[in-house]
Amino acid sequence: MKKNRKKNIFFLLGFITLCLIVYFSMPSVQQDKKTVYVGVMGPMSGKGRAYGKAMLKGINLCLEEFNNSGGMEEFNVKLVVLDDKNDSHLAPELAQKIADDGKALLVLGHYFSSVSYAAGRIYNKKKLPAITASATSDNVTLDNDWYFRIIPTNSFQGSFIANYVNKTLRNESASIIYDQDSYGETLMTSFEDASARLGMDIKKKWSFDHTSPTIDDDLERITRELRAMDDPGIIFVAAHSGEGVKIITSLKYPGTSYTIIGPDAFGGEAFIKYLREYPQEKLIPGYYSDGIYTISPFIIDIANEKAQVFRQQFVEKYDEEPSWVTAGYYDAMSIALHTIQNAGLSGNRKDINNDRYLVREFLSSMTSPENGYEGVNGNIHFNVDGDFDKPLAVGVYKNQRLISTLTQYQLITDLNTVDNMLKEILEGNIILIDGKFMNKTKLVYTGIDINSIGDLNLAKSSCVIDFYLWFRFEDEFDDSNIEFVNSVNPLKLGAPIIEEKSANLTTRAYRMKAPFKVDFQFHEYPFDTQTLRIQFRHVKQTRDKLIYISDILGMRLNSSKKGNFGSLSSWTTDSVMFYQNIITNNSTLGVPKFFNSRNSIKYSQFNAQIKIKRKIVSFLIKNLILIFVMIIISYVTYYIPADSFPIRISIGMSTLLTTAFSHIKLSQQIPVGYILAIEHAFFSVYGLAALAIMASVLIFKQFKRTEGEGIPEEVKQDAWKKIWLISLSGRIVHPLIVLLISFVLTYIYVLEKTNILSVLAIIFSGLLGIVGLVYLIAVKSKSKKIKPELIEIDQERVPDQKKGKIEIESGT
Repeated sequence: MKKNRKKNIFFLLGFITLCLIVYFSMPSVQQDKKTVYVGVMGPMSGKGRAYGKAMLKGINLCLEEFNNSGGMEEFNVKLVVLDDKNDSHLAPELAQKIADDGKALLVLGHYFSSVSYAAGRIYNKKKLPAITASATSDNVTLDNDWYFRIIPTNSFQGSFIANYVNKTLRNESASIIYDQDSYGETLMTSFEDASARLGMDIKKKWSFDHTSPTIDDDLERITRELRAMDDPGIIFVAAHSGEGVKIITSLKYPGTSYTIIGPDAFGGEAFIKYLREYPQEKLIPGYYSDGIYTISPFIIDIANEKAQVFRQQFVEKYDEEPSWVTAGYYDAMSIALHTIQNAGLSGNRKDINNDRYLVREFLSSMTSPENGYEGVNGNIHFNVDGDFDKPLAVGVYKNQRLISTLTQYQLITDLNTVDNMLKEILEGNIILIDGKFMNKTKLVYTGIDINSIGDLNLAKSSCVIDFYLWFRFEDEFDDSNIEFVNSVNPLKLGAPIIEEKSANLTTRAYRMKAPFKVDFQFHEYPFDTQTLRIQFRHVKQTRDKLIYISDILGMRLNSSKKGNFGSLSSWTTDSVMFYQNIITNNSTLGVPKFFNSRNSIKYSQFNAQIKIKRKIVSFLIKNLILIFVMIIISYVTYYIPADSFPIRISIGMSTLLTTAFSHIKLSQQIPVGYILAIEHAFFSVYGLAALAIMASVLIFKQFKRTEGEGIPEEVKQDAWKKIWLISLSGRIVHPLIVLLISFVLTYIYVLEKTNILSVLAIIFSGLLGIVGLVYLIAVKSKSKKIKPELIEIDQERVPDQKKGKIEIESGT
């Protein structure tokens, strides 16, 4: 009975260990978390399914990254996806359903403005918060406290386009083609009103209904009439991408020179997708699309660092470029997660109405950059109508890629910084749209090609980079005042190796080779990834006058490619990224008018970022062989005869001293104040060596009990049993500890799993299993009777002992 109880205890320990390892190793396990839901409404089927797919790609990528980074402590977030088919009659029914269901805290969507407006009345009535990143019609958020938007409105878009056409493209006349839905009409109205204020001549207007069965004939009639005009001026197409493509393909053919500009619908992936269905565009990329202007809330070459990281992850996952729709709904999901995490929600279904109210209150409190959210579209915060005021980017298509034009407009946050406001307005350098002043900003295409990277100096925290640098710009650009902010020594551009002018564009290129500072991070050494940077800005021209943008067409490497720099033989390139960000300094500069205000001086900074990863296999072979040898030597201790105590102790001490010497040498090479990943291996060897020394002392102590005359046989038997138990336990436990530590280090640093509960559970489960195994060995040793000796011993020192291994009555 007692024997069976001991067996049951052991098997129970083993079962608990197995359950803990499986349970905590599962990534989907969410202990003590409440599940909350976010609704997603969009066209998941039918004609507009491309928009719905773009929405879901951004939302799913955001949620996946969030969960991989650890998620939330309190909540597990899931999606409820409904297909509104871009149908304004179906949308209210779905809105009613998701509101009454009592699961969703908020809704992301809808895509079209008309659909959003129809569903928004239900959200307002049922008090369900919603965020759209695509519906631009003004009436979506107007008089609706429960609807928020992270994209500028149609009235802003139309007025902005008119100002850009007049002030930058220098057009005095225009023709308008617009859709009769709320999207097209509000764009047309705001463009026409702004054109009248600017003194532009509207040559003619055409309208169509995209739901009409005669839509193709209507568009053919419009384009035929337009082609018959001598000078239609610039053509503004206020329509969705599908109808816009039909108009463009009818107008653009060899011999024509129409200038066409479209709204944000022309900046989405659906626009190019529809164009690629035409043989000419498919055969010659850019046949129809080249030279078409559009505005967009997101163009990658002018975007910030977070946007570049988003693009890189998106391309890796979907093997395509992200559109502004994808970026917008990535941000919408980010804001939803940010709100759920910080709004003080209960997460209980019975409190859903109160939680929805808390969500709305939190979103409404995001009214300034200080309490906004930094997303891929910049710092997102809302005005009194729940809209996000931000300048739109203007792009032009080239080879089916949308690139920023060399003139953009930026919001003026402090009018005190403007000298002679009237003069700037008259010269077209400042425009006023919906009460917001914006100033004209010059963009400079900037490119870097890395030739080589060498002399990675850990002690001096630097590396030497050899690279080409070029600028492409309109008019004049003072590059003599470029400051490399992370160069080891002051660095000047010197004379250009090439300077070429084509029309109004100038390209100026340089070759540079210099040491740059590196902020080495060795927490994960030798599994570490290091970031090398080239960073520069203009000393005098602030961001309202100059912005650097990545020359994505001209650079050899972009954010989705990996370079191969032969001089870094022990490293491999993980990623290469180019982006601009904002450097802000706060100072009054001694000017009295700034004394009572927070005068922020902002500069555009260009960044080339190369991430390199250590070649771990070759490093382990070259540098960790000593640790492996020490582990093996300490393991040999358990096979040395019980009476050879000096040999056992000398091996253990030699292991400790040799490992300590290597550890000290590493600390001198990398003098940091934190623990490196490789130091866990050193600590493990210390522990294993100490364990071997302790076992040697215990074995020798028991061996001394067997020496001498007059010692009872029972005492000798007990001593040999303990020697056998200690030796066998060491032989089994030593490799198990090595395997456990190797698994934990691989789990954390190679597989990059950072859930602390899982790591602790794996360690606890492993130790519990080892203890259970030792317990089983101890139980077995007590139940057996030993005949000869357990351990092979030196015959000359102990001649009265028989050579051989212990024979157990039930077997060897």
